[in-house]
This record gives sequence, structure tokens and C-alpha cells, in this order.
Amino acid sequence: MTEGAAAATPLLNPAQYARVKALFYELAEQSVDAKHQAVAALHDDPIVQAELRRLLAHAGTTLSAAPLHAAVTDVARAPTTGSTLGAYTLQEVIGAGGMGKVFRAERSDGHFQQQAAVKLLGGVPSAAALRTLARERQILATLTHPNIARLLDGGSTPGGQPYLVMEYVDGLPLLDYCQRHHVSQQERLNLLREICAAVGFAHQRLVVHCDLKPSNILVMPNGRPMLLDFGISRLLEDAELPNADSEPRLSTPPGTTQLSYTPRYASPEQKAGKRVSTATDVYSLGLLLAETLDAPWPESESLPDLSRLPIELAAIIKKATAEQPEQRYASIERLAEDLRRYASHEAVLALPARFSYLARKWLWRHWVPVSVGALFLIVLSGFSWQMRAERDSAQAAERAARAVKDYMVTVFQGADPEQGGRRDLPVSQFLDAGLHGLQASLQDQPATRAELATILGSVYQNIGQRQQALDLYDEAITVAKAGNMPAALGEALHRKAYSLYDMEDFAAAVPLARDALTLRAQFAPNSSAHLASLRLLGSILSYQRETVEAEAFLQEALQRANSRFGADTLEAAMAHLDLARHDAAQEDRGVSVLNHATIAGSLFRQHLGPDHFRVADALEMHVIGQSQSGEPALAIPDAALLVDLRRKRFGELSYPYSYALQVQGGTLRWAGHYREAIGPLAASVAIHDQLDGPGSLGSKVPLHGLALAEEAAGLSERAMASYQRLLLIQQQDPANAGESNAVLQYGIARNQRFTSARLAAEQALSALLQQAHHDADFDPALLIDIRIDLAALARERRAFAEAQSHLDAIVDAATSTPGYFAERGQLALAEGKLEAAKADFDRALALATANDGADATSTRLLLINHVQWLQASGRASEARIQATDLRQELQALLAPDGRWMVLLEQLASKS
Repeated sequence: MTEGAAAATPLLNPAQYARVKALFYELAEQSVDAKHQAVAALHDDPIVQAELRRLLAHAGTTLSAAPLHAAVTDVARAPTTGSTLGAYTLQEVIGAGGMGKVFRAERSDGHFQQQAAVKLLGGVPSAAALRTLARERQILATLTHPNIARLLDGGSTPGGQPYLVMEYVDGLPLLDYCQRHHVSQQERLNLLREICAAVGFAHQRLVVHCDLKPSNILVMPNGRPMLLDFGISRLLEDAELPNADSEPRLSTPPGTTQLSYTPRYASPEQKAGKRVSTATDVYSLGLLLAETLDAPWPESESLPDLSRLPIELAAIIKKATAEQPEQRYASIERLAEDLRRYASHEAVLALPARFSYLARKWLWRHWVPVSVGALFLIVLSGFSWQMRAERDSAQAAERAARAVKDYMVTVFQGADPEQGGRRDLPVSQFLDAGLHGLQASLQDQPATRAELATILGSVYQNIGQRQQALDLYDEAITVAKAGNMPAALGEALHRKAYSLYDMEDFAAAVPLARDALTLRAQFAPNSSAHLASLRLLGSILSYQRETVEAEAFLQEALQRANSRFGADTLEAAMAHLDLARHDAAQEDRGVSVLNHATIAGSLFRQHLGPDHFRVADALEMHVIGQSQSGEPALAIPDAALLVDLRRKRFGELSYPYSYALQVQGGTLRWAGHYREAIGPLAASVAIHDQLDGPGSLGSKVPLHGLALAEEAAGLSERAMASYQRLLLIQQQDPANAGESNAVLQYGIARNQRFTSARLAAEQALSALLQQAHHDADFDPALLIDIRIDLAALARERRAFAEAQSHLDAIVDAATSTPGYFAERGQLALAEGKLEAAKADFDRALALATANDGADATSTRLLLINHVQWLQASGRASEARIQATDLRQELQALLAPDGRWMVLLEQLASKS
């Protein structure tokens, strides 16, 4: 066979192709003698030897992929639409570039439906291209973040072309999305802050993106931005830009130059070929921010024109895009923080801290107490005008006005950094100043004193100073009772009841709420105040599980609101909101929750505007309604929006923000994102600990959600600790103990089972079983779970007859429980009854699929049973493949060091 007889060259098999390719790149640049010696040594495979000799003759001394590509066309034909790579079938080309193509693909292995994006190197890749793709795969494997497209899989085609399988993002490029959806400035800033969070996450893992631009950020239909293309990203430990002596750039056609960045968005150090850092991405994000805010960008200019933007935004962009890296923001987080400060009307760090600027910002943020003070003056001026006819009354009004004026002067002086000593003191410190003097000045004016105490109590309540609020309400109640003032007394009782309700001290709140309702029904029937008391009492009773009475009060409030005020009024909106909360507490009325929340949200936007906090309240219930209706995944972006809205309005150390985090964590948990749910739930618990002290009743709900998320993520030790802490808190609330204690004790025992405390778990579960025998009201579903866990513990110590007896005791009640059939299958597997085990595992999976859907995390975890069955059946290779696939699919949803991922790792590596 001659070197030129390409047509006569035998076809290379994939192994021979890989060997030829590796040797070709190794020898192409070497001397002729070295080539001949290397080729002569290949006598073990004449086909490889002949083909390599022919290619090197064509290549000469130039590293070119063309001859190699021509020689293996028949062997390594490029995959195209309809081709199958691994578990995925290519559907259509959705992108193309210098390195190759990106296909939309669908999973076709029959396990479940999934779309993906497959990135495929074109032709025969150069060594540099291979290194680039390998680095991208390595980097993506470390980046699991809700705003970064995930790496799902990877491999090589039969002809040796490497490919990546990534999460498919069905969205629009950032600028297209903003224009098409007429996105407001505030929403654009929110998008940029989410992008900052994703980039910051990458920076924490020592990854610099190096190519941030609008086309690398897609926004999904739900408004969630996704960061793509880490193809030229750099690790901080190796952040030098490619050069002739280190790493070759991607091969390009003759006469052209391939840049490892997009010039329009590149930083000065990138263009100069210097070392990159996190400041490189800060620069690109500054340009991205300017363009997203529609700042004009003349073609001849390297920076946008910022003259049309607000001064503060222009200052932020200028700081981010400073020429020298050290003059920019020190981190992406600082840039995001300045965007948050701008949105929250706080002083931005990019501008000098002048007093006039700081004072203007302070007044804007603290309009509530300032407005209250102004209201004091207006109201008291009205009092003064009405009472001028009587000298004594006029003098009383003047004293009251003077007292309020002195108080407000004290408050405003506290805001002055020169007098207060600090530039941004908490609101509570301003309000505390002079409060006792105000109260002393109004000793002889009980009506004014009671009214002011109630108003100030509400202000303290809203800023999280609950004990101060309760003290002021008590003062107002005492003064109103002594002065026989039913209206003032009803208001103070109502406000205190609400504060106790907000603290989840329902037993103490109920009698106060009943007294307030009685007073208002007698002295102000059909008023807004009367409706508010109906709704408050109904809401408190709802949380006490007095469902029938609670619903009666809430429905009465809605009927009175519709008939007295109208169905399209704020009174009706509030009634719908509280009915949504009541239905959400029942956990099986998701559709009703959605209906009430939708009506309430529409009315709040109509009457109060889109930025009012009541709109966020309705959004919270809408998120919960979606989750309870079986669509938690759809609620995830709304839950994130809720958290952002509450943080901007109330700050990060506030109850409303904590409640939003609870909702976000619960939504993520319902959606099966167990690992991601832990963060917001833990943050909510921490806020309650800081505001109320560790072990407060208010932390029960987020702590219970945290325990469930930790357990579901596979973190048994942490879940057990959370359940134990929860049980201690529960013991402070004996009125709501009983069944709740049994649930928590079961949670502790269930997680002990997966630790070294199996004996303690079995003892605790046996005690609960005895309790169930003596308690006619014991939850039957909980009893089934206890029996299943006892059966599992007996099976694990190979007491098969005992395990079977536990399962037999619940056979009639558990026929719709996936866990029952899963454990029955595990028992059969332990006994070597493979066919029976397979039938039970299939039944468990079918039930879970019917109940929760095939893609639910809980359903996919049941596939572990099938992996174990494959192992027991001697099909180790299939078991390893399925375990590996499952581990990759679930790694973003479960804790990496949790029991599920550890088990899958063991199964994937089992021989």
C-alpha cells in the first residue's frame, strides 16, 4: 500500500483511530528522523503504522488536523440530527461556533424524559480544543447553582470526538428578554443581582468566567437568568491568559486570529494579555449592567454613555469598570451589595458619604416613623383647633403638640451623624430616644396617651421590637380601661392580640382577640375595625386547629366585606388573604388557596400599587397554593421573588423576611430540591434565634421544615439534632403537644436508624408502637411508618420473621404506600427471593410515580432499590451504570455527604 493510496487504506477501528490521533499530534512537530524511528517501532499494528506514515507525509512540519480528518471520515463521521450519543438523541442545532455545534437533545434510554444541550467539538479536534473542553467539563462539574447551567454528562463519539451534555435552558438572551417583556429598571437590577450571585458562586470555587456578555446569559420564561458557556473560564490558581509559551489557542483558519474573549466586554487586562482575576468579571458585569439599563453605547467608544442613568447607578458602573482592577469593587458580592443598597434607597458605596446624601437616604428609608411623627403633629393640631373654644382644652392640646414636637426633634437629631455619632443607626434607637419623656408629658391626657402608645407599639412591632411593642400595648390597655374608652381599648387589645399571634403564642392571643371583637361589634359594627377583628380571631383559631370556628369567622368577614364595602375593595382583599392562609394551614386545599391569593393580589395591586407589601403577602400565599396543588417547581421563581421583595422592604433581620425564607425553603423541599432547601430554612431559624432568642416558639415552623429537608437530603445526624431541638421547644407549648410530640419522636428515631444508634431507634419506635395501641386517636399514617421502620430494623439484624410480622400487621392499611412495598421488596431481597423483590420494587415505583410523578426526587430515590436488585441478580455492570446515572441526576438535589449519595457512590463502585 502506497502513502498516496488513501482509497486503499483499511478502515480504522475506534481504538486504532485514537492511537493514530495521539501519535500524530505527538510526532507532527518533531524531526524527520524522530518520525521515522517512531513509525518504525509500530510493527505491532501495520494498519496504524501505515496510516500514521501517510498522515505525517501529508502534514510535513505543520500541525494540521486536515489530513487526519480526511483519513478517518468513514470511521468518525460527525454526529448530526438523529444521532444518539450515550443516553441522548440529537434533535436540532441550537448554536454553532469555532469549536463546533450545540444540539438540543432528548434522553432516549427509557428511564425518564429529559431535554439537554449537547456541546460537540467539530471535525477532528486539536489538542488545544481538547484541553479547552476538558477544562470546561472540570469546571462545570464543580458549579452546582440555580443560575448556572448544570453539567449532566459527557463522553466521546465512536470516532473520538468529545462532547458535553448540559442542562437545556429554554430562554432568551438577556437583552432580548428585557426588550421583549418590557422589563422595568428594578426587575433588570434584580436579574443582574441574580447573575452576580451565580458569578460570585463561581469565584468562591476559584473560577473566573472571562466571557460575561448578554448572549451567555439566557433568561427563562419564569424570569430566572441562567449563566452559560464556561469554555474559556480560568481557574484562579492558573489564571494567566494563553500565550505562545503556555497553552495554544483554538485552531483557526489560516490568516485569522481566535481571541479567548469577546472584545466588546473584555477588561483592559484581558486585552493586554495580562493575568485575569475576579476583577475581570466585575468589569464585564459593569458593562453588562450599563447595556441592560439601556445606556447608549456608541460604536467608536469602549464604554457606554452613562449620562442618562441615575447618578447612583452611573457611579456603580464607573466603579465596576475602572481601568485598574484595584480601583473596582473588591468582589462581585460588593457590586451586588451596592445594587441592593440602591434598590433599598440606602447610600451606595460608589459615592462619597456626604451628610446631605446620607440624610436624604435615611429619611427615604425611615418614612414610617417620620410619617408617624408627622401624623402626630397633624392629629394634635386638629385636636388643638377643635378645642380652642375652651382654654383648658386648648392648653392641653398645646402641651401635647409640644411633647410630640420635642420627641420628634430627638428622633431627627439621632439621625444626624454629627450628633448621633454613627451614620446608620437602627430605627429602634431613634424611637427609644425621648420616649419616656413623651409618656411623662401626657400623663394628664389619657386619650392622647393611649392612642400614641398604640401607634408606637405598632411601629415597634413592625421593626421587630416585640417586647417593647407589648409593653406599649399594655400601657394603652391600662389607660383606656381607666378612662372608659371602648374604641381605644378595642384597638389596643386587637394590636396586642396580633403581636402575640405573630409570636405564635396563640393561647394568650385568643382571649384578647375575643375581647377586641366584642368591643368592636358593640361600638363599631360593620366597620373596617370590626372586620379586622373577625379576621384576626379566625386566623388565630385556624392555627390552633379550631378549623370550624375559624372558618366561620373568616367567611363572615368576607361576606360582611362584600356586602358592606364591595367585592372589589381592600376590605374584601384582606378577607381573601386570610382565607388563603386558613386554607393553606389545612394542607389539602391548594386550589382554594390559589383562588383566594389570586383575588387578593389583584385587588392589592389595583388599590395599593405593585410595590406594596400586601402584594408580597398575596404572592406568599400564591406560592404556597402552587406547592400544595402539586406544582412546587413552578413556584420556585415566585418564592425567590418573594424573598427579594421582603428583604428590600423589611431588611434581613426581620420577621417578614424570615417568613419568606420559610416559604422558599418549603417550596424547594416540596419540589424535591432538598439540598437547596436547607439554606433558606436554616437562615429563617437563625433570624428567629437572633430576634427572639434560641428556642422560641416562633422558630418551630422553620425548624421543622429544616429537619425534614435535612432528612430528605440524607443528612441524618443533622436532622436528628434539629428534631431534638424541636422537641425541646414543643415541650414549652403543652397546649399543642400530644400528636406533635409523637411525630417529632418518630423523626428522631427514624434518623437514629441511619446512624450508629440503631438500638435506640428500635427502642423508641417500639415505645411509640405501644403508645399507638393505647391511644385511639393515634395517627394511622404515622403508625404505618413506625411499623415499616421496625420491619427494616428487624430485617437489618436478619430477624426476617419479626420483620414480616410488622409488615403483615399493616398490609390492609398500606396498599397505597410506596414505602410499604419498598420495604417488603427489601425483605424479599434479603431472603434471596429475587422475583418477589422485583415485583414489590416495581409496585412501589408505580405508586410513587402515580402519586408524585416520575421526575419527583422521592420517586427517583426508589430506583436505588432496582440498582440493589441488579447487584443481587449478578448484573453488576448494569447496576454500576444505573447507580452512576442516578448519582449524577441527584447530586444537585441531595447533600453530597448524605446517606443517599454515599450509598449511590458505593453502588457505583461495587465490583
